[in-house]
Amino acid sequence: MTDKRLKISGNSLIGVFARCTEKVVLVPHEVAESDRLTMEAALKAEAVQMQLSGASVLGSLIAANSSGFVVSHHAGDKDLEILRQHGRAARLPARINAAGNVMLVNDSAALVHPGLSAKACETIEKTLGVPVEKGTIPWEWRAASPIRVFWFIRVLPRRR
Repeated sequence: MTDKRLKISGNSLIGVFARCTEKVVLVPHEVAESDRLTMEAALKAEAVQMQLSGASVLGSLIAANSSGFVVSHHAGDKDLEILRQHGRAARLPARINAAGNVMLVNDSAALVHPGLSAKACETIEKTLGVPVEKGTIPWEWRAASPIRVFWFIRVLPRRR
């Protein structure tokens, strides 16, 4: 397979519009079929076209790992029904609710916005099946890979 540049809604920042796990890549309806098929082949994951409460910015509104999905509290029942075909799904019970923007998750841990409530953290732990730590990413690491961030929260001692 050769490399191919993709755009969603004319934007090359596809992480704003798509969310991927090992099994599924969530993409908005406006993604062309050829691009959807390219994503499926490259990621070896089923592409599911959807919107979340009518919005196309799925990457910003959904946090996910191989166990499930945590979504904006604006998500409708039909949105959750679609996601539950691929894992657990829950709405983030928080005023801060762009789940994909306020959480960095994988199958080992979650680093979440420090302003999230205990109830929100409990929902994340239950839905994604990982321990949750509140914190921020140091400025110089923000462009770094999530692997470094997870090394940071799993290896370095907790400061109190």
